[in-house]
Amino acid sequence: MLLALGGLFIVTGVASLVFRILFVRWGVLYGAAAVSHVDAVIGSLVVLGLAIVFLGWSAWNAETAKDDKSGHHQRWTDWVSGVTALVGAVTLVVSLVNLFEPLTAPGLARPACPGGRVYSVQHGCYCRL
Repeated sequence: MLLALGGLFIVTGVASLVFRILFVRWGVLYGAAAVSHVDAVIGSLVVLGLAIVFLGWSAWNAETAKDDKSGHHQRWTDWVSGVTALVGAVTLVVSLVNLFEPLTAPGLARPACPGGRVYSVQHGCYCRL
């Protein structure tokens, strides 16, 4: 049950990532604040999904290994390293998306804002668009 729920979160996060790329490319989603909020939601969905999958997988392994008398128990350091790896993986995914699909293309020519000062014109004239 937990594995399916975690998988649902992961699939939702990946689908949201695809829609984020398309919406930024089409101009539906714009603005640094809005895109960073969407990136945070995507990262949260994927991390939560991976954590639920890991929790379900650990519970499944614990049930199948009840008869094992080796005495191996998970320590808190195992959990911390797993959480760190999850957060690092999601950070890597969001960073790569921002690298390959930036909010504003680096070489894109953009018009000046209305009322922007034109320094090469005498008498303090302002540009008109």
